[in-house]
Amino acid sequence: MQRKALTILMGLQFKVVYRKGKDNVAADALSRMGHMMAIQSVSAIQPFWIQEVLNSYVTDSQAKALLSRLAISNPDILGYSLHDGLIRYKDRL
Repeated sequence: MQRKALTILMGLQFKVVYRKGKDNVAADALSRMGHMMAIQSVSAIQPFWIQEVLNSYVTDSQAKALLSRLAISNPDILGYSLHDGLIRYKDRL
């Protein structure tokens, strides 16, 4: 729903106008509802090639061994670590 609204808004030309606190009653009332208006989820874009790397772990015996070793100790002595299911060496994929 947010993506659809964003695509509609991108096609419009609009101007943001600043209003002082006591003149902007509607925004002031909304800003006081902080806990009710909190972001419930955050979406992130993941490149397609990262999914291909994750899928390659299934067929790679060396990656399987490294994953099982990282399940025990993360990061390991050699500099490998596991972040979000991806094997990293010195913080590089």
